[in-house]
Amino acid sequence: MKFIFVLSKNRYRFKSLNNFGKNQKIGKYFIINLFSYFIFLSFFLKQIKNIYFISIDQCLNIDKKNSFNFWLTGTIQKIPSQYFNKKNYVNMKSVFHEKDQVFQLYPLKVKKSYFKKNRRLIYASTYEIKKKQTSNIVWQSINENVKIDFNLFDKKDFWQSYESDIERFSIYRDLKNFQRKQILEEILKNYNNKFDLYGDDWSKIFDLSHSNIEGNKIKKIYNGNLCIDLGSKCGSLTLYPRSIEIIENGGLLLQLKQIDSNEVFGQHTDRFTFDNFKSLNYNIERLLYDENFYKEQIEIQYDIFKNSKKKLVDQLDLIFAK
Repeated sequence: MKFIFVLSKNRYRFKSLNNFGKNQKIGKYFIINLFSYFIFLSFFLKQIKNIYFISIDQCLNIDKKNSFNFWLTGTIQKIPSQYFNKKNYVNMKSVFHEKDQVFQLYPLKVKKSYFKKNRRLIYASTYEIKKKQTSNIVWQSINENVKIDFNLFDKKDFWQSYESDIERFSIYRDLKNFQRKQILEEILKNYNNKFDLYGDDWSKIFDLSHSNIEGNKIKKIYNGNLCIDLGSKCGSLTLYPRSIEIIENGGLLLQLKQIDSNEVFGQHTDRFTFDNFKSLNYNIERLLYDENFYKEQIEIQYDIFKNSKKKLVDQLDLIFAK
């Protein structure tokens, strides 16, 4: 048996790990999650064989042989310069370059969606524009084209005229928010009576909006419903904290196409993703009103992710072998 201690200075960080943030046995590894007041133990534990460490956002002196830093909610832009020479992994892929080393989290305890006859469309997220003047100019120049190709600014060529990744990243986050609003307007236009929108920020824009719901309440809301996911604002990756939370809690995922969607969903990519309004509405219609298709989709989603623990173990083996 090999032991992995996941260390963090902040308790809330474990929420982003979903089921990986719980003490458990996964294959040959036993995962133990410790908060900051236990971190001093790591200096003693490092002397013992078969002990490994994952440090969330850098909270101990990393030994490259048996440890790595895991930076959440971002790409390499999240990593402070003083840690560049450490063994670092992130949980998101940038669309500007291919420098990110991703430690891929997976749905570990997959709850199969149950068939809910009166299922609803669910979407939960935040909305915040940080570089309003600059980003709005970019958005006004592309918003009609984005209606045709939702992945327009997820392509590296789109960003060639911008000099720094920092500038690209700040504009990218805003464009993702503008796009969220654009897509939600379409969903509300067509499915207003079937749609529940969560997030305090949205109440300033739409009449139909619920406040933020945390913890077990949102998990219960996902269960048995069709859950729209519009991707992370930090980059492009199918499996990240929100989409994993949906799958682990019995929600049926319908996601804006990500750069690795084909790799994750394979031959079923078109059933689980959309990249324009036509494919969005087509999939919503089938999943809301075709009972046989919906039941089929439940089974397919479960089959895709039921063996995720093995993928995680294989990944850990490769990382700790470096």
